[in-house]
Amino acid sequence: HKDQVISFEYAALDFNHPENNKYAYIMEGFENDWNNIGNRNFVTYTNLRPGSYKFRVNVSNNDGIKNEEGVTLYLEILPPLWQTMWFRIFMVFLLLSLIYSIYRYRVQHIQRRNRLLLKEAEVHRQIAQAEEEKKHIEKDLRSLSKKLNLNLRKTAEVIRIAVWGNKISPPLFKTMEILGRELTLSRISEYLKIIS
Repeated sequence: HKDQVISFEYAALDFNHPENNKYAYIMEGFENDWNNIGNRNFVTYTNLRPGSYKFRVNVSNNDGIKNEEGVTLYLEILPPLWQTMWFRIFMVFLLLSLIYSIYRYRVQHIQRRNRLLLKEAEVHRQIAQAEEEKKHIEKDLRSLSKKLNLNLRKTAEVIRIAVWGNKISPPLFKTMEILGRELTLSRISEYLKIIS
């Protein structure tokens, strides 16, 4: 396929009067009719397409006797690589592979993005849950603080009476007993469980 020009030279085996030899040729697959060219013994073709051809030459000598069989030359012009069927199949396969690769990359990118969004949503959910737990803990702390303040006031009252007065009245004794129960270790451990 690289050669753009092809030439053929031929000669008849009659040497009595070679100038009277008459030639005819045809390139089957390229031409439909015989070319009668007289005594010229060469032909040139340019830009033959890839394919199979049969070059045939007939000659008639100076007596007019024609060689009916002639000479046949079979010619195969191969196409350039990019015009072969294998190359086209390879290019289609390459194109499909490229499209599939782009598709797979895009799908993986979307899946990766979805996983990140799910993780982000989970982090936001955990933050919201932690905020809610924080509010409950703060509420429990406020409640416990109020109870402690109340109990501290009662304890301070008991200490004041004990320091300033010698007698503890039955209602005061009852107050001390209630205070002792509220400040037991079990109450504090329950609160610690709530916090953790």
